[in-house]
Amino acid sequence: MIRLLQVEKFPILMLPEIEAYLESGLFRGIGKKTAQTLVNCFGSETLSILDNNPEKLYTVYGLF
Repeated sequence: MIRLLQVEKFPILMLPEIEAYLESGLFRGIGKKTAQTLVNCFGSETLSILDNNPEKLYTVYGLF
């Protein structure tokens, strides 16, 4: 059985660091362009939105 860890609080990251993290290959389907789009849309809240409110991704123009 695979255990998933729940993140309580994200470390404080600068926007370029969030982009680099998302485009690192850890997230299937998120490359440089998508990472940039997400960070431009959600800013410093990007990781929190991906973890807690993924339905907000539907509001990003051109993502789907």
